[in-house]
Amino acid sequence: MQKRVRRNINWCFSRTKLFPISCCNPGWRACVTRLVNEVDVIVADVSSITEGIVWELELLRDTGALKRTVFVVEESQASRASEEMARVVGPSRTIPVLRYGVSVTSTQCVARASIMNILGREATYERACVIKSNK
Repeated sequence: MQKRVRRNINWCFSRTKLFPISCCNPGWRACVTRLVNEVDVIVADVSSITEGIVWELELLRDTGALKRTVFVVEESQASRASEEMARVVGPSRTIPVLRYGVSVTSTQCVARASIMNILGREATYERACVIKSNK
């Protein structure tokens, strides 16, 4: 993950733009945990709530990363996904889920705005910490 130039070159020349790998659960969980701690924004597709997605939702909840997460869902799965997320995350912490699909036209703009909002909050927080520590 630290070799960004190499990853970007590989991505540019890749036909599928995806690099799927297989690993055991402890390896996958360690990777997800590391990424959650290192990235600024998380985009999670909750169209299919599997055992692994439940574990990821619990990780996001327990680490406080929900506020940095943009959730997307295929429109036909939206109500089921929202119910499952409320069950895992808690009813008082219901999170908006952006729909995508044939009849949804505004998701891209809303997702972009959500991501920019998260990045703006992080930048403001970091700036406040720097200002606070300098005083």
